[in-house]
Amino acid sequence: MPGFSYTDENCLDALRAAAERLGQSPTRREYESLSIRPSARVISKRFGSWNEAKPEAGLPIGRGGKPPKPVDEDYFERIDTPTKAYWLGFLFGDGSLVERQYGHRVQLTQRMEDVEHLLKFKRTIRSENAIIEDDQVRHIRVGNATFAAHLREHGFTKTKGTDGTLPDLQSWSLRRGFVRGLSDADGYYGPDKWTITDGTSRRLSKLQAWIPFDSDVVEERWEHRSRSYLWVTGSSTLPALYHWLFPRGHQTEPALTRKRTRAMQVLEESM
Repeated sequence: MPGFSYTDENCLDALRAAAERLGQSPTRREYESLSIRPSARVISKRFGSWNEAKPEAGLPIGRGGKPPKPVDEDYFERIDTPTKAYWLGFLFGDGSLVERQYGHRVQLTQRMEDVEHLLKFKRTIRSENAIIEDDQVRHIRVGNATFAAHLREHGFTKTKGTDGTLPDLQSWSLRRGFVRGLSDADGYYGPDKWTITDGTSRRLSKLQAWIPFDSDVVEERWEHRSRSYLWVTGSSTLPALYHWLFPRGHQTEPALTRKRTRAMQVLEESM
């Protein structure tokens, strides 16, 4: 149907319907012979490849199927560098953990304008998973069980810490990396305030102890929803905070370019 946008579930239902008609997990050629919609091309694009889509539908890859895409499955085994702490924080903000029949899948989603940051993450974890296009956003999906298990050990669960869980990071350098990653995902860098937004105040209240500046947690409620903010204000405090978050200025890595640029503008204008 022209202009129709298929969802993940549309694709998975189509795969299951094909399997029911064939009596087995369909190959791409077998699926195409059935003239089912969406097309095999759409499904492959949606999930990164044909063989990455089939397990999502609860179907075996079958004979001749390719193994899961390689990734540095032990990258998050120990959070022992600021870079690892940063990406953990970024996942807490823009990532998700999906429970599937065959294990957990880690997904990181970015707006189209930030796809270079998604590619940077992909290179960092040495993933060969494709970047998936989905309207105005881009995803990377990693189905490696060990990779997901290490993240879960650091509190990256389906709730992503909204229950107040934070990873066990003792050093200030690791905490700063985590805060910068979470802030790049869910934060705002402005000339009048810096904020991190969350669904509840639980994690944000604990996060205050990781920031060496006076901060406040504010919770807003309307109807049956709520939104919480951790924020720092003050014309003298904000430049110091931005210098703390980006100790090497424009050269600080990793960092989301557009947010680092905004913070550096505030810092430079204060001088």
